[in-house]
Amino acid sequence: MNLEKVDDFLTVKELSKWIKLSESHIYFLVNKRKIPFAKLGGKLLFDKQKIKDWIDFNSPSPAETETPSETDLPNNLQEDFKQEVEDTLDNPIPTDIEIPQEEPKFEGQVGG
Repeated sequence: MNLEKVDDFLTVKELSKWIKLSESHIYFLVNKRKIPFAKLGGKLLFDKQKIKDWIDFNSPSPAETETPSETDLPNNLQEDFKQEVEDTLDNPIPTDIEIPQEEPKFEGQVGG
């Protein structure tokens, strides 16, 4: 750890405010070794640049967050997709089904 740039380090409380996670969650991440940290004299410190890199590494890329659309599918699958949608619209799930209710039976219960 380079102590020349002590302002580049954050305490748990400062990190909590900066990345908007609770202090207890930060301690959890430290305990599981999921977040970069240093310990100096029993005090946890977090290098700002390493935290930025950690956030970038753990953030999904835009391609990972996009959901595929119908046009992203190959032509043969586009037809299958359209047919599935049409079938679902033509045959909605029935909501007027009655489910018979039975009294619960308990162990040792004598039938009457």
